Amino acid sequence: MTLRDDGKYDWDLDGLQRHANLVMQGLEAAIDNLDDSRVLSLILNDLGRKHAKYQVQEDMFDVSFSIILHFLLICLLIMEFCSNNSRYFSYLNF
Repeated sequence: MTLRDDGKYDWDLDGLQRHANLVMQGLEAAIDNLDDSRVLSLILNDLGRKHAKYQVQEDMFDVSFSIILHFLLICLLIMEFCSNNSRYFSYLNF
């Protein structure tokens, strides 16, 4: 994503997709290692180092976390709704 002179953004959708995949892989790795604090610490330390070079600030994580949380809640609601109404929504394959 690049900020233009007019204040609007040019979106790199391929780059955004790659980053989303990396975020999900990192989240999966963290979840898989919740019971191993040594490995989890290494994963989180590496994550911090990678983001430091992009000058990511702590307050940016609040926004990201909020977006991820809302997305997950919407997915859970959709899954719950579809499971309770499976005869209508079985084609969604949740």
